[in-house]
Amino acid sequence: MEQKRVLVAGVFDLFSLCHMRVLEKLKSDPSNYVIVGVYDDETTQENKILTVMTGYERSENLKHTRFVDEIIYPCPFVLSQEFLQKHNIDVVMSENFDDRHREIQAKFQTLDHLDGTSTNDIIARVLNEYDEYCERSLSRGYAYNELGLKELDAKCLFLRLGHKKIR
Repeated sequence: MEQKRVLVAGVFDLFSLCHMRVLEKLKSDPSNYVIVGVYDDETTQENKILTVMTGYERSENLKHTRFVDEIIYPCPFVLSQEFLQKHNIDVVMSENFDDRHREIQAKFQTLDHLDGTSTNDIIARVLNEYDEYCERSLSRGYAYNELGLKELDAKCLFLRLGHKKIR
């Protein structure tokens, strides 16, 4: 049986349970050959998408999941017929159809949203415990300026921890 080449393109920052479930669901169909397109840093910046990880780190993370057969890095933000032909893509899947997908709408299919921890959930957790994560990083030897802290803020955090000196 010939497999259908299915492309899911995105940022894939802080590879999350939501990402994993989407890829797992696609891969559970034995007729699917799952291709993940990862936007590079230039593309994410041009489209005002803030990322924690670099494009290289994001694409490397995906290489280590059994639900992915192939990675295209960098992947264009706006997909063209030419790009799909070059990579022999049969289907493009995304949670929502927008203007970026007009040229390829004949090959577009909507992905069902799957529950699970998302990248935004992870970021919210870190922001909610910001002081604790700063304290942890400082106690592990990071310099306050590596964390984007002012020296006074770092000293206050260190006093709370009972440390006497900061880098």
